[in-house]
Amino acid sequence: MTEAFGDLLRRLRERAGRSQTEQAEELCRLMGDPLNSVTRSEVSRYERGGRVPRPRMVRLYAQSFGVPEGELLRAAAVARTARSASTVRAGAPNVDADPEDPLRRREFMGAAALGVGLAAEPWSRLAYALERRGPADAQVSAAMTERTTALFAAEERMPARELYRGLAEHLDELTVLLGAGGCHRRDLLVTAGETAALAGWLAFDMGDMTTAQHYYAAAAHAGREADHEPLLALVLAYGSYAVDEPTGARSMLRAAQQHVRQPGCATARAWVSAREAEESAAIGDREGALRALERAQAVFDYADPDSEQPWVRFFSRARLDSMTVATYARLDHPDIAEVSEAALQALRPEDAKVRAVILGDVALSYVQRGEVDRGSEIARQALDVTMRSEATLGRHRLAAVAQQLPAQGEGGQLRDELRALLG
Repeated sequence: MTEAFGDLLRRLRERAGRSQTEQAEELCRLMGDPLNSVTRSEVSRYERGGRVPRPRMVRLYAQSFGVPEGELLRAAAVARTARSASTVRAGAPNVDADPEDPLRRREFMGAAALGVGLAAEPWSRLAYALERRGPADAQVSAAMTERTTALFAAEERMPARELYRGLAEHLDELTVLLGAGGCHRRDLLVTAGETAALAGWLAFDMGDMTTAQHYYAAAAHAGREADHEPLLALVLAYGSYAVDEPTGARSMLRAAQQHVRQPGCATARAWVSAREAEESAAIGDREGALRALERAQAVFDYADPDSEQPWVRFFSRARLDSMTVATYARLDHPDIAEVSEAALQALRPEDAKVRAVILGDVALSYVQRGEVDRGSEIARQALDVTMRSEATLGRHRLAAVAQQLPAQGEGGQLRDELRALLG
């Protein structure tokens, strides 16, 4: 039955005139996911019967083919039941995976490394573990979740390189536990996906976009496998920072909004809305930016981060204030000075990364208004905090300041200094 469902997906794809690669791209487009986290190999596994897609993925398939989703969902449910009742040995790896696919080669490399104790990329080991079934107890699962929560909170204070070492070890522990998750497998799967998403953010923070993309893909894979929508929102929102064109970033954020509409996601919804406000302001959509910002602030007032997803702990009032400053700066809002001063005064000493971003946004606002001397003074403060805290978003803000500074005088000297330091 599983094979029959895979054959059905293949026939529908061929009827649509798409290759497996094109089908993967179409699914990503419908998800609003330019990170292309659905790969050709994943489409291939579905068609070969190596895996039955989750209900949300089945709905996307139905949408891509223009067929009633109810019929496809019923066929998938039958295939999933047949697969669960089969005599296939639990935990067996997918031996018929395409060896020519680069991601699958990495997964097999990760599997071999686990067997002989050699090193392999953490995202590869996680990808391999996602294919396995296996029991960890509730106490272990809760401890892993608590550790992930602490890592997200630490991201606000620690440089990415310092935090990454401990995070990679934590992800390795989760990868091993996934193989023996038992009834706690889904919780461990979500925790592993959240950790992988944070690893992707740290890789981006360190300027390694290739590694970041691998981690984001693994996190999205975990989100789909666990049918956990907030995790998909996390991947999209993190990934939006790497999109140079603000219209594309806003599209990702609007797609992320669809994954955090259920109860218990207020903090996540506030963060995604605030990100949307920033990108709307960058586009010049003043009304859209202020509306998104108002929504973020209203939702945050009723949020309860301690009872929601572990990863929302990073989204503090200070972070929301900094995003408000960023939105106001891009809109040249008349209240920018008042809002930024209040935001800076509310910061704690450990909020250095947030301080770097706020100062960078304020500096950019002054420079754009033509107040180059004042803007340059604040930009130097931002530079000092950015270099000490290794704040990547602070670097991004200063790069934007450098683009706006004039070529002559004090502004030109600072522009050259910023370009030399920021690379």
